[in-house]
Amino acid sequence: VDKALFAYLARQTESGRRGHGSLGRDVLNGRRSEIEFINGMIAAKGEELGVPVPIHRGLTEIVKRIDAGVLKPHPDNIAALVAAAQDQRRKK
Repeated sequence: VDKALFAYLARQTESGRRGHGSLGRDVLNGRRSEIEFINGMIAAKGEELGVPVPIHRGLTEIVKRIDAGVLKPHPDNIAALVAAAQDQRRKK
């Protein structure tokens, strides 16, 4: 399952992918995103249940900062999250 999930995610994030998801379109067009209702809810539920969810929490906080105008949308904003996810994957 993990292998299939990571393969799917890799296909969805390849540089040649056409278009963006709704959250990406919101961010790129300067609209407030629905991050709190997606990743924010997952993070809150995980934390409530004692399940570590650092990627969801981190992504939520980054996008909220973009929504607030503190950060400009840029792939570098998530570089540390990507590195953390890769490190976590290697440890398994």
